Amino acid sequence: MRLIRFLAVTGLIVLASGIAAMAGQAVADIPISFDPDYRAKARGARIVTEQELASIKAPSALVRLPNRKLALMVRDSSGRMQPFYVRGLGGVGYWKTARPAAADLERTFSDYAKLSVNTALFGIHWRDIEPEDGQFDFSFTDMVAAAAAKHGVKIWWVLFMHFQPDIWPEPNLDKFWVYHLDDRDGRNYTVQWLKDEHGNVYDSIDKLLGLDRPSEVFPVYGHPKVFPRVLRMVRTLARHYRDSSTVIGVQMGNEEGFNLYSGHGEDVATIWETDFNPFALEWYASWKQNTGKSDWVAFKVEAVKYWWSRFTTAYHEEDPYKLISFNLLGGGPETNQPWAIREEGADSSMYGDGNLDAVGSMFYGDRAAVMWPNLDQHYDYVYHRPVLIPSEIGLRAQDSHFENNVIATLERGAQGFGIWSYNRGMIGQDGAPSVNGARVQKLAAMIAANEDVIYPGLPGPGDVTIEASGEAKASQLHTSVATLGIVRLPNAPWEANPGKVDVTVSIKANKAGRYAILTYRNGEPQPTAEADLRADETKTIDIPDFVKTEAIFLKVKRSAPPAAARK
Repeated sequence: MRLIRFLAVTGLIVLASGIAAMAGQAVADIPISFDPDYRAKARGARIVTEQELASIKAPSALVRLPNRKLALMVRDSSGRMQPFYVRGLGGVGYWKTARPAAADLERTFSDYAKLSVNTALFGIHWRDIEPEDGQFDFSFTDMVAAAAAKHGVKIWWVLFMHFQPDIWPEPNLDKFWVYHLDDRDGRNYTVQWLKDEHGNVYDSIDKLLGLDRPSEVFPVYGHPKVFPRVLRMVRTLARHYRDSSTVIGVQMGNEEGFNLYSGHGEDVATIWETDFNPFALEWYASWKQNTGKSDWVAFKVEAVKYWWSRFTTAYHEEDPYKLISFNLLGGGPETNQPWAIREEGADSSMYGDGNLDAVGSMFYGDRAAVMWPNLDQHYDYVYHRPVLIPSEIGLRAQDSHFENNVIATLERGAQGFGIWSYNRGMIGQDGAPSVNGARVQKLAAMIAANEDVIYPGLPGPGDVTIEASGEAKASQLHTSVATLGIVRLPNAPWEANPGKVDVTVSIKANKAGRYAILTYRNGEPQPTAEADLRADETKTIDIPDFVKTEAIFLKVKRSAPPAAARK
């Protein structure tokens, strides 16, 4: 391992060992027992007021704004805390065909500015930072953070504790020491076991990988040798990046919890069972004894909440300020899909009960119509933890829902979003964006131009109410000085050459005043209009040739009383 690491905060190169001082430190086994009071003991990200900002030294924090909204702030190069809205992009780290080198990252992060995104959701594996038991080496992740800092990009780690053999480029990850802490009689007791419909138990990594569709390999989080090592690992990660203003968050796992096998589709998931590892069954016995319950699926849901509540608490014991997010299996649990809840052991309540700081849901296609009601019933993202920062809003060719899912996130008062694209190369060798790159670029640029409303904005109308005609919809956010309307045809299919319609936008004044109307279209600002409006008076704006798949942002700012009142 290289022992030269790059400090992302200062940009200086210093000689330092990537191996943590705690190398070789012993970890005592923790007896298997379920604690029913884990929620009361949970520790989430600390929420600070704007007045407290001057007294803390943290490089980032979740702040209570004067309007009571929770918002993220990050310290700039001058040392001042500034508003920061996450415009994230995945597709770097372990979602590439090879482990990225510094030269790869230079190109990647330099392209971020062209796309108007500011945060990389960067995939790493536990082994990247702890290659041997108790020996920590941050040379790779420090290199990533340093490269991002050079281009003004923030890092949100996506930390895998399991591995996906179909996409993971790093060789021999099945030999990762965590998965072999307890090997006996040809069985791997620190990985989760599967049982098929014939009663066959897959109790080793070799058997799991030997299936007709290789299974992912998950650790047994509650194993007495694994659990304390997860706590040690997340504490060490938190301590290492505690003073970094480049690293602003961590996604604690990726679709993790209980393993599943779905090699033949969702139907198989109803007859395959997880986890039949003896340590999981001991956990089940402890849970039944402590709760008086016996339902296997309820146990799995409660166990995952318990584990993640402890993991996040351990992280915040070392860093009380950075945000921790999570995502669930393809958005399935948030749609209340029984097979997804049954297999992963998670449902829509996981983010709150699991002590997460941010809802990091995955939105692909049209499933958001079902996901949002199930999330909205559990969370008040604006005023209470967890805040809303979806980690994976999918962008696929011919997908009509990407823009809809981003806008649905904005209208709920989110503190950011992450985009994931399965189509590589959003910026070509000639420096020009691809078709999907242009979609990201235009939408992100309009969001960036309106963050003065989006960042502190509350859902719904403000000084004005903005509505759109026909099938168009106007999402709204407001502050004390402006209202933002985002106009979109939510049911229009995405096409390379979509049709056009005429749309009328009505702006009804809830307060009399002189209003400036700033329009952003196709990623660019348009000429500003003005209107004197009495209370309840409406101004209409005709938008001819509205492309069915586009989004238009209208910022309406009240600058003065109406002219009649000034005379």
